[in-house]
Amino acid sequence: MDEKNLNQENIDEGITLVELFNSLKQNLVLMLGIGILVVLLGIIYTWFIVTPMYTSSVDIHIKIENIDEITNPSYVNVSIVNQVKQNIKEIAKYPEIIEAVIEDLNLPYNNLEAKVNSIRGRIRTSDIGSASAVKISYEDVDPVMATRIVIAIAEETKNRINSEEESLAYFIEQLEVVNRPRENPNQAPSSPNKVLNLAISVVLGGIIAVVIVILKEQFSSYFKTKSEVEKFTKYSVIAEIPARKGVKFGE
Repeated sequence: MDEKNLNQENIDEGITLVELFNSLKQNLVLMLGIGILVVLLGIIYTWFIVTPMYTSSVDIHIKIENIDEITNPSYVNVSIVNQVKQNIKEIAKYPEIIEAVIEDLNLPYNNLEAKVNSIRGRIRTSDIGSASAVKISYEDVDPVMATRIVIAIAEETKNRINSEEESLAYFIEQLEVVNRPRENPNQAPSSPNKVLNLAISVVLGGIIAVVIVILKEQFSSYFKTKSEVEKFTKYSVIAEIPARKGVKFGE
């Protein structure tokens, strides 16, 4: 009964900050090795495994003529412009818009639906501050193709809204494609973020190293110091047997 209570008491005490610091200090070489290994894996993944992606963007400017003569008060005008912007964001991702782009650029595909979904998943749309404009971005493994596709998407969206027949316009807006990007085969990749990935690898390596050392110490089945024996048994150590030369610690 006393032995059971003693073991439970030692378990409840856990590990102190001093003991944790000493454990980390004793396993410094192991921690450095783990940290360096994780960083190397992060470098290999970022520089040699992951495929670089390139992003190209274009702006669509919204023009609504004589809006003040048609609607009042002014907050209604703002509401209309905002709704038009949301409309453009959705139309740019319509399958029929993307299918037209695939046909115009003669993009290769085995399955049309899969190709449309692939392109759609790489389209990003966003507001440009408070301006009456929408930014459309596209990401691709080829910087030149990213530029061609994003311009084609913007042009097809503009044509479908500006068209007098079967127009997709929300109001009486007219669109204009501006800030067209130039094709640049030497464009810097937008992803992966090498600096960010390297920083994450360093932090992750340190965390993994500390966790492994703590687990190693918690599940250790032998005493390494005289103080550990005294803490566990509640008795003072009156003699020590020195380790024999050539015998590893713990054997």
